[in-house]
Amino acid sequence: MKSFGDKAMKDYSIKASKLKTLIRSWYEKGISSSDAMKLMTLYLGVEEFLDPDTKVYPKKMFNKIRKANGYSSIPKLMGLIRKSASFKLVVSRTKEEVIAFYSPLICDMENVAGSDCFVANCDSVYLNINDVPMKGTSTVNIKEKGEVHGGMPFPELDGKLFLQQPRPAAVKRVKEYFYYLAYDAGRINRLLQPLIETIYVLCKDDQFKMAEVLNAYLEERVEPVFQRRKGIENWSESQIDGWLQSLHQPRLAYIKAHEAMRNWKELHEKK
Repeated sequence: MKSFGDKAMKDYSIKASKLKTLIRSWYEKGISSSDAMKLMTLYLGVEEFLDPDTKVYPKKMFNKIRKANGYSSIPKLMGLIRKSASFKLVVSRTKEEVIAFYSPLICDMENVAGSDCFVANCDSVYLNINDVPMKGTSTVNIKEKGEVHGGMPFPELDGKLFLQQPRPAAVKRVKEYFYYLAYDAGRINRLLQPLIETIYVLCKDDQFKMAEVLNAYLEERVEPVFQRRKGIENWSESQIDGWLQSLHQPRLAYIKAHEAMRNWKELHEKK
């Protein structure tokens, strides 16, 4: 059987006492020592099987995870995941099937809501004030308005909050917003500090390059999405600030910074 212990992700901290408590809880549920070690590896994160942006284990990887851990079927693997009661399940409401699972240690659904696909179709709970958050369940259901466990939004599946083509008034509003933001160093640092600091490191402390990468990211990756958001032409500056900041909070800085670097490289390759 292939071992992935040496491939478990290293950049998440967890106290030894918590690990012992977690393993003890599995033993109490009747999980064997061998299965507990496999669960712990998945709990800490196996990069080979994780979606690089959201840090969930997607359905397309279930069979590979099953084979690597020596289980005869996917239902047996998922049965163990459920029995442990330590992972969260992402369930499609329309098909009523598990489409992903994740470890709360390395993903809290804000990663999902703010992943690379936010550029296409997701929104922030900051503005979904009319949505009712789900409570009292460890299972995430994908609903029409993108609600998820804990009140955080899942990427929109039906595009109800976004237009295929932006309205002229929205284009004007968003362009003005980002134009004035670019000239307000204090505000842009307050809203995007984690992202800026991470890009700066990726640019090897090159201030000029960092600014270039950030500007290209906002112009090419963020502005077009904001322009398609229904009603944004009527939003206040603080509302747009809230959405922008919620999509670039500290825990998402690494993902967004790499997205910005990819965008910058793609633009340079086209020149």
